[in-house]
Amino acid sequence: MKIYEHKKTGEKVITESSLLGDWILVDNDQALNSDEPDTIPELKSALTELGIEFGDKAKKAELLALYNANKGD
Repeated sequence: MKIYEHKKTGEKVITESSLLGDWILVDNDQALNSDEPDTIPELKSALTELGIEFGDKAKKAELLALYNANKGD
């Protein structure tokens, strides 16, 4: 089984097939063991827990940058 992540949406799928286009193969060990938030709701929740403010319309890239900049604080 392989885990693929969609470049634009961040959605992940597990499949035996090979996916092309906007799908990238994810390191299975990293994907299965990651405690990092990877969806917009998870990122917003994590940022709120850290006390970090963000805009209601913030894009995933912005939220991820904020999270990565503040997760060690």
